[in-house]
Amino acid sequence: MGLTDFAKAILFILLLLPFYLASEESISINQEISRLERISQGQNTQERYQAYMSLARLHSLRGNSEAALVSYGNALLVSPNDGQALFEQGRILISMGEYEQASFSFNALLAGNRDAELLIQGRYYAAMLDAFRSGNLRPLIALADDIAFREYHSQIIYTLWKLSDDRVWANRLTRDFPNSPEAKIINFTAVLAATPQWIFFPGRNSLSFASPQSPAAIDNANLVFLQIGLFAREANAEAAAERLRHAGFEPIIMRRNVYNAEQWAAGINTQSINVNNALRQLRDAGFDAFPVR
Repeated sequence: MGLTDFAKAILFILLLLPFYLASEESISINQEISRLERISQGQNTQERYQAYMSLARLHSLRGNSEAALVSYGNALLVSPNDGQALFEQGRILISMGEYEQASFSFNALLAGNRDAELLIQGRYYAAMLDAFRSGNLRPLIALADDIAFREYHSQIIYTLWKLSDDRVWANRLTRDFPNSPEAKIINFTAVLAATPQWIFFPGRNSLSFASPQSPAAIDNANLVFLQIGLFAREANAEAAAERLRHAGFEPIIMRRNVYNAEQWAAGINTQSINVNNALRQLRDAGFDAFPVR
């Protein structure tokens, strides 16, 4: 029995509805960006600041890290030394692999009179950044014993274990935070997914939970990519790869989709069992790196 004209019309509308909604969503986001850009050119300082901060978040959600970075920079021009803008600017720079510039943002953040929670977040990021840039673990070790940073303790302790290769940290993690994602990695009930993340290593959102595997199965899995930078422009990734080549490494450039934006990661491949040694070799050669499975 064939469809009536009315049923055909309803079916046609239902088929087109997802495309219509997607179009409306895209238009509404563009309209909001245009609205915020108009406000950012106004005379009211507070409204301009809020407009730039909102613009940065929108650009970030759309995967346009460079536009978000420009917006945070404009927010700081309107409100110099603003703690929240410095914090978000540092996060964006980390996601782009610009660790040295990120350190300037966090140092400026920590130098000011800030809200207590913002200072805690800033100190956590700054300590992690220092550990990966220079191998200085002392700031992280201090935070691992500070009750104010308890929310971050499992991530801090895990990072200390990976960077120092000291089993004491692994034992402490499984004892004090047995249900944390990091403890599940140590116990081989979770593995890292092959996606770059906002935070350094390991990145809570990069976990893929699986059935328990033996240590040998984990060690003999796929190669581990040690990323030294994530760039919005392929030319920047090629320049980073050339620096790796001059330092005696065999560089690899990988195209990645980060928050629906195409970016390029530069780094090297190594076997799982050699990750710590390779990280030390990269660090000794002046490169900041973290593993991405």
